[in-house]
Amino acid sequence: MMMHIRRARLIGAMAAIVLCAVAYHRVRQTQPLIFEGSAYGGWWYDSSLLGSNPIVYSFGLGEDTSWDESLLARGAMVYGFDPTPKSVAFVNKREQLHSSSGRFQHTPKGLARNKGTVKFSLPKDPHHVSMRQGVHDGLGGTMDVEVETLRDFMQYFGHTHLDILKIDIETAEYDVLEQLIEENYMPFSQLLVEFHDNDAGMNKSRYRQILAGLRRNGFVIAKNISDKELTFMKVV
Repeated sequence: MMMHIRRARLIGAMAAIVLCAVAYHRVRQTQPLIFEGSAYGGWWYDSSLLGSNPIVYSFGLGEDTSWDESLLARGAMVYGFDPTPKSVAFVNKREQLHSSSGRFQHTPKGLARNKGTVKFSLPKDPHHVSMRQGVHDGLGGTMDVEVETLRDFMQYFGHTHLDILKIDIETAEYDVLEQLIEENYMPFSQLLVEFHDNDAGMNKSRYRQILAGLRRNGFVIAKNISDKELTFMKVV
């Protein structure tokens, strides 16, 4: 009996993968992906899937908001999140973000699996911008940062669906994506993620499990840059 059940589950999973592939093929026939932003801070995405009033959440702004600015130029409402001191200073002075008729909103908080206050490690080189969640040897000092879950942020801003969710949060993406998969909470049409430490094999197993979990939830890979920067589209 158990063998039959396992076989049925395997067949069901394979059927789901096939359906995703077919749906993805149909979507890709209608509109190719486009790349916008700088060579360093740009992303691939499908502009044809944007609604009439696109809502974009961009976690991890750093000191390059070229991609966010391109979305603002398309009429999107962009919610940017980054608690990094250098990023906060950059965003506050970036006129291109604040000249878009109030369509950009910055929140100096981090994205995490649980709401609260956690320690972040500052970069070893003070000229660098990115922090890492947690205490890490070999980096700079630490600072306490307020973090919330994606559900928290969406409830606060009154959103039920996002056109694009972009995540570049220096290894914290694994915890966040695992939580979304566990809760079957996928309120977005496109997902753009930078995976960290995957090339060194440190998070290879978690990476593969996350890809499988996203696939179960109807997401397929539309663009894969060296298993680091990936664009996912929801097709079922």
